Amino acid sequence: MAGLLLVATMFVVIVGEFGARTWMEPVAAALVVAFMLTQLGRLSFSVLILSAIGVIFVAFGTLTRSDMLELMAAAIIRSGSVVAIFVSLLTLRSAVNDIPGIVRSGLYLVSQPPGRRYAALTLGSQLFSHILQYGAVTLLGGLVTSITAREPDGWLRQSRERRMLLAIQRGFVATLCWSPVAFPMIISTTVIRGSSWLGSVPGALGTSVILTFVGWFLDSLFKPQVKPAPPPMPAIGRVADLFPLALLFVALCGGASVFVLTFGMPILAAIVVLVPITSLSIVVARADNGIAGRLGAVSEWLRRFTTQEAPSFSSESMLVMVATFTGLLSVDLFGPVVAEAHLPALPGWLILVLIVWWMPLIGLFGLHPILAASLVSGLLPQPALYDLTPDQIVIAITAGWALSGATSPFTAVTLLVARLGRVRATTVGLQWNRWFLLVNAVALSLWAAFNPLA
Repeated sequence: MAGLLLVATMFVVIVGEFGARTWMEPVAAALVVAFMLTQLGRLSFSVLILSAIGVIFVAFGTLTRSDMLELMAAAIIRSGSVVAIFVSLLTLRSAVNDIPGIVRSGLYLVSQPPGRRYAALTLGSQLFSHILQYGAVTLLGGLVTSITAREPDGWLRQSRERRMLLAIQRGFVATLCWSPVAFPMIISTTVIRGSSWLGSVPGALGTSVILTFVGWFLDSLFKPQVKPAPPPMPAIGRVADLFPLALLFVALCGGASVFVLTFGMPILAAIVVLVPITSLSIVVARADNGIAGRLGAVSEWLRRFTTQEAPSFSSESMLVMVATFTGLLSVDLFGPVVAEAHLPALPGWLILVLIVWWMPLIGLFGLHPILAASLVSGLLPQPALYDLTPDQIVIAITAGWALSGATSPFTAVTLLVARLGRVRATTVGLQWNRWFLLVNAVALSLWAAFNPLA
């Protein structure tokens, strides 16, 4: 039932983007509520905390707003759109997850010699993350642990494993700040009114470059000196193994740009339409020749995705729904209050610096980034009052979100790396990435405040 409701929500949202939104939005809202009801008996701690905050917001709105029901309905509808994106991204992961070339390209990256290994894993992780999302960390991290297990020296094995896992994690978070299929960009451009992916992406790409360079610099600075140096392992595969992933990456980013520029779609709508089409095309292309063979492959894939794969992400889907609902509600409830208040006349550059630091600091206490980003929107309903553009706010939010992804012990990527490295999440976030956070927080604050591309 959970899988059917999730897939139906995605389908209804897609249909709504082609001129039937008035009819489809109530249906999507009903599907969202039905899915939430199926999950009441299995709520995670994070969802419970966010739900409690949402209940407080609803109570506050009921006492202060006469249109509270309309605000709740609008937040539920938009939550359905966001979870539809989440499900659509799962379809792509499902379509490519068992392709042998995916593993071959991963093996090529993790088997690079020491001089190229960090750069290969960081850039390769960015490439994988567009296709597999968090599955990129699981796949590449699993290959890392299997390959480093061959090293007989225990100290050297742990050191090499740690550096490789950090390269994968830092490559992953470097995609969060600009990728059209990453939730930070999708959520930020949703809650910051007047912003857009095309307007934000030049500055956000600069953020990604800074994160990548700082990670490489710190790895080079702190890498252990082993004498005599151990012989490098032979590389597995060849660079051509990365070509299918690169082609799919170009297709996703180029396709999203075409949808945005040609049809005037927001990035949220472009992704929810483009990704399932891409996934379906991959399934058809991999199927046996003939109409019957392709129809059978599509039918089997849809059955497996609906009944097995989508339900396995019910907890994550619930988290996305509740966080989005609570965050959007905070924007609608507190935005007007803040707009009428006499706030301190802070300079715009300081606002951007505070946003960059706000995201990772609040993440250390377990606040979900979706809610943290929405609170920024609620507190800054009119960026022009501070001589800022909406796109500048998005660049600052996504920069801070990326830092939160590398350091917060509550984020999925930090938990994954901790599990692969057999350490605590606090060790990964606050010890392994301590200097990564501090150096990047300063560098990205300066970039967000003074970059000429926003």
